[in-house]
Amino acid sequence: MQNWMRKHRRLIFFFIFIFIGIPFVFMWGKPSSRPGSTPADSPVVAQVGGIPITESEFRRALDAQSSSRSQQSGERPTYAELDRDGTAQSVLEQLVDTSLLRLRSSQRNFTLDKRVLEKQMQKWEIFQDENGVFNHEIWNEWVGTVDRWNEIYADMEEQMGRQMYLSLISAPARRMIGARAQEELKGDHTKFKVKFAKIEAKIDVTEEDALKHFEDNPETYRLPEQHKVEFIACSLAPDVPELATELVEKLRAGEDFMELAKENSTLNNEGDIDLGWITAEDHQDAHMEALFALEAGAVSDPVSGPLGFYIFKNEEERIDPDSEEREVLGRQMVIQAMITPEETAIREKTLSDVARKIEDGTDPATAAEEAGLSLGSTDFFDRTATEIENLSMNDLFVFRSQVIAKKDTPWEVIKGRDNLFITHVTESREGAVPEFSDVKEDAENNYIAEVKRSEEYLEKLADYGEKIKEEISRIEEIETKFPELDLETGETEEAFTRKDMLFQQKVYVQAMDVFEAFKEALPGDIAGPLKGFFGDSWFFELIEKTEPDESELEEFADEVEAIENRLTMNAGYEIMSDFMKDLRERMLASVTYQQNNDVLDRILGRGKYAIEEEDSETDEETGAETADTDSVEEDTADETPAENDDNEE
Repeated sequence: MQNWMRKHRRLIFFFIFIFIGIPFVFMWGKPSSRPGSTPADSPVVAQVGGIPITESEFRRALDAQSSSRSQQSGERPTYAELDRDGTAQSVLEQLVDTSLLRLRSSQRNFTLDKRVLEKQMQKWEIFQDENGVFNHEIWNEWVGTVDRWNEIYADMEEQMGRQMYLSLISAPARRMIGARAQEELKGDHTKFKVKFAKIEAKIDVTEEDALKHFEDNPETYRLPEQHKVEFIACSLAPDVPELATELVEKLRAGEDFMELAKENSTLNNEGDIDLGWITAEDHQDAHMEALFALEAGAVSDPVSGPLGFYIFKNEEERIDPDSEEREVLGRQMVIQAMITPEETAIREKTLSDVARKIEDGTDPATAAEEAGLSLGSTDFFDRTATEIENLSMNDLFVFRSQVIAKKDTPWEVIKGRDNLFITHVTESREGAVPEFSDVKEDAENNYIAEVKRSEEYLEKLADYGEKIKEEISRIEEIETKFPELDLETGETEEAFTRKDMLFQQKVYVQAMDVFEAFKEALPGDIAGPLKGFFGDSWFFELIEKTEPDESELEEFADEVEAIENRLTMNAGYEIMSDFMKDLRERMLASVTYQQNNDVLDRILGRGKYAIEEEDSETDEETGAETADTDSVEEDTADETPAENDDNEE
């Protein structure tokens, strides 16, 4: 590693500033952009107390939002779209907050010894070896390439000063955590057992109701689109191993099947080798057909099957006197074989070459024949098909999904379990709407589901919830006092905590909601109505609540640190949010804020730049237009930073 670092030290220097320097810039603003200095190569979007927010910073922040959105939805929004939904304004406000924070922390005149700064830099991952130990040689070589130490020290000092200032602000969060962590730990391990009742208002559905829903929503019942396909398949079965061929020769020469199987078969215990008396009806797997095709005493050729290549022997056969079915006393051995990645690649190329010939105008059947393959076809099938003509079950699921997904891009290679395919949809037809009689039950269920979503039904259910809450003291009373309701009742068989999922106990409510309802409750107390995952209403009766004692809590001590970290983080977010809101309100009243609307309009494709929206996002930063001073809006306040207010500390 050291040799590599030595050889590429200039590259290392570049990566340090790309992967370490730029994140600092993004988080806190460009370090070299102190009050009074503005990068010459990037127009200014806004200025806060003399600290510029440059176009390049703004674009980086917008790009980060676009990337995050694209990971979630698969589509990258444009700057104009980020502007329309308010994201661009939020990004600008965050950059303003960052500038205010930099300005506020700089007023503390925080300084650090250069040796402390160097120690901090030495913790960077690039200076650690494979074991995470600081490597002096790498550090020394890097130091020899740097000639701008004053700027690096200044940037690091500003960065660390800001971090220490933020730590001071969030310190109260850490002081509140200890007792709460113990409470959280206790809550995490408090166990409950409950009775439950899911309540639903009865819905009487007539045939006329179901028929009307069917007639009003025909597309709901339409069967999936169907397709007929031509395909060329190339087997993924490996070549027959030489061992399998040799074993067949030995068996046909009279050697003992059991002994050879024990020595060579993947399945080599007697129970797997000796199949006993079996019938073709009991064993319908395709590879087993070879056994039932044998005459008594005969040995099969190697047959490809699920575990490799099978060799069968029909030791003896008879007719069952009761069923009159043919029975075979069978034996098997399995020689494992797998196709190599290299061979798979060769076969994929074969199919790709065939596809290219077809695209160039060769008839598919001819192109397949020239490659030693054949053209097959299916009957009509849809995405729910459980059988497809001329296709093995092993390939069915991949075939039906991939062929339909790629129907507009024919003759692309598709990889099944048994075969590679190139395919072409020759005909598609719309799925039919079935007769009402065929989907009557579905129509009834859909009608009921529609009623349950209606405001009238939900109001009715809410009214029942309030009445039940007032009138019952036990879950069992719901059925007797409200017989008109549909009820599903039960009792949790196992105790649960708020961290558990209750699906397996047929309760479709968040365990946390049940915990909150019974946190201060006693056995016999009723809680509800609680909203379930599907919008339904639930009532619970507490049977048992078991809180952990001190000795049990000690067993969970290793969880305390994670709880404290979570609580500290949440509390820190709340404190920082309040602090930044207060800082924004106070400082923006006492520092100059300037915003260059012309630059913003150009970046976001607004106003006169709207028709250039697409080009505006690809402009190079160095070619951006200079700010239009006529569009700068200035605050009338003077540029004096806010006075130091120690209350926030």
